[in-house]
Amino acid sequence: MRKEMMRSKQRPYIAPKTRPVQKTSAKGVGDIARAGLAPVVEKRVGLQTNLKMAWTDIVGLEMAQYIAPLKLDWPRRYGDDDPFMPATLIVACDPHRALFFQHETAALLERINLFLGFHAVSRITIKQEMPSDNEVLGETKQDKVPKLGAPLSDEEHRRIDAQIGDIENEKLRAALLKLGESVKRKNSVR
Repeated sequence: MRKEMMRSKQRPYIAPKTRPVQKTSAKGVGDIARAGLAPVVEKRVGLQTNLKMAWTDIVGLEMAQYIAPLKLDWPRRYGDDDPFMPATLIVACDPHRALFFQHETAALLERINLFLGFHAVSRITIKQEMPSDNEVLGETKQDKVPKLGAPLSDEEHRRIDAQIGDIENEKLRAALLKLGESVKRKNSVR
C-alpha cells in the first residue's frame, strides 16, 4: 500500500518551456581586444619585419655577416595616457666581435631610427651568440655568395655532358650543365 501511495504522489516530469534563442549584441572579450590591439600590433610587427628585411642596408654588408636583429622589445604601457617609450633592439652578435660592435651602437642607433622615421629604438642589447642564417633575414639571394670549389677539369665537364645525353632544347641543356657543374663544385667543397 505504501508503494501505491508513493507512486501516486510522484508527478510526471514536464519539461520547462524554452524561449527561442535571441541574438544579442554581446561580443567576446577576445574579439574586442583583437579589434583594439590590431593597429598597435600591426605597427610593431611591421616595424620589426621592415627592420629585419633592411638590416643589410642599415648596418652594411660587413656587419650584417656577424650581427642579426632578434627582436624589438617594447616596454609595457599600462594605459592610453602613458607616454610613448621607445623599444630596445636585441641583436645576436658573434662573441668575438661583440666588443667592436658595442662601440658602434651609437651610430647604429641613429641609422636605425633614421630608417624607421622616428625615435623607435633607444637601446641595443647584445646577445653574444652566432646569428644563424635564418636570423639574417635581410639577405637576398643575390647577396649570398655560394661557396664554390675549384674549377672543374675538362674530364669532369665531359662526364657531366655524357650524363646529360642528347637533349634537343638548348635552354634545358644549358641549365642542366650549369646544375651539374654547381653540384660537382659544391661536393668538392665538402
